[in-house]
Amino acid sequence: MLEAYPPELQDFVKQKIAAGIFQSVDEFAVEAAELYREVDRRREEFKSKVVAGIEQLEAGEYLDLDGDDELSHFFDEVKRRGRERLAAGE
Repeated sequence: MLEAYPPELQDFVKQKIAAGIFQSVDEFAVEAAELYREVDRRREEFKSKVVAGIEQLEAGEYLDLDGDDELSHFFDEVKRRGRERLAAGE
């Protein structure tokens, strides 16, 4: 099955097997597929968040912060509210 990999990946897989990280090419392939599935899930989650963000922007649901002072004030408020919530045990 290793022949199906490009030469540079064959070397990589062989090194990982030799180091004892994987016991076989099949084990490597299963791990790679699981990782790809997770990457794919995260990609889809990210895409849906981007779409939701664009929809919020188009609906006018955003803050327009002008300059460093407004941005600094915004983050100060976020920190203040967070500290209040922590103090309240939320």
